[in-house]
Amino acid sequence: YMAYRQVGSPLFGAPDVQSLLQYGQAARNVGVTTAADLFADLSEANVEQYVRAAAHDDFSLRLVPAMNTLDAPFDEGIARARAARGRSNDKLFLGACKVMTDGSIQGFTGRLKWPGYYRRSGNGLWNMPPDQLCALVEAYHAAGLQLHIHTNGDEASELMIDAIEQALHKAPRPDHRHTLQHCQMANAAQFRRMARLGICANLFANHIYFWGDQHAAITVGPARAQAMNACATALGCGVPLAIHSDAPVTPLAPLFTAWCAINRQTMSGAILGENERIDTHKALRAITLGAAYTLKLDHLVGSLECGKFADFAVLEEDPLEQPPEAIKDIPVWGTVVGGIAYPAAKGG
Repeated sequence: YMAYRQVGSPLFGAPDVQSLLQYGQAARNVGVTTAADLFADLSEANVEQYVRAAAHDDFSLRLVPAMNTLDAPFDEGIARARAARGRSNDKLFLGACKVMTDGSIQGFTGRLKWPGYYRRSGNGLWNMPPDQLCALVEAYHAAGLQLHIHTNGDEASELMIDAIEQALHKAPRPDHRHTLQHCQMANAAQFRRMARLGICANLFANHIYFWGDQHAAITVGPARAQAMNACATALGCGVPLAIHSDAPVTPLAPLFTAWCAINRQTMSGAILGENERIDTHKALRAITLGAAYTLKLDHLVGSLECGKFADFAVLEEDPLEQPPEAIKDIPVWGTVVGGIAYPAAKGG
């Protein structure tokens, strides 16, 4: 971040057509046909770039940018999201909105319930005062918009579950599909509430590999680290489940993300939370139909059915015939999007 202050950040600049086309190529290299940008600036100029890229013959991706809700008054943000929704097409789906509740666990900025962090005092941060976050959820929910809500710590998850429950009491909405993103520390009681309220979870399975050792030793301690990104518990409670990489925080590679949820192996080779492992079928569903459901696109993508787009990844080997530890190493030939084949780049 010190370098970014001087030279600018490559991660948060405005989108342009060329970078979006390059991202589409990167996506096809790892078998991605639909991707969500879950912190997008939907200014008029930026929406125009998305629309131009989606119209390009070589754009091999369906893109779902969710609007950042924290940088505008509620009424202005709601109006912007509604206006953007009218620019949607078969490659571009606009109208979803993003709420940033807390920070990250590895950065000690996620909001944790008692007993807090394992080897550090204090407790994270809120990106907006809690009462304002709850008011934001209520306003956007009442406006009929879908929210993707960043919650890393269990205190953040509980605040947003409470907020959604209160919003639903005031403005009942069937099939809202508000989704808690990351939701890494949620416990069984919270997952049961989520299932009852129709809330989805998109768990950060990759964290087990990339930061699992540090979570056990430094951030949350060995006991709570076993239950992080609890895919098995979420599914057992009936929560609609997706899993993700949060690229560019960790690399975009759905088969690797599935491998993380299946094996729960850390970078050191330790197994963290064996009882939270899920099988290959459930992991593949989480990166396909599960993800499509959280984006409200399961009527169009996520599975091969009559009436849906002909979108799928082409793999060199059948993941259902490979041992669980080999899933991440299956080569990707490319993708098919709308019935058109897009080979991966050589060596991709």
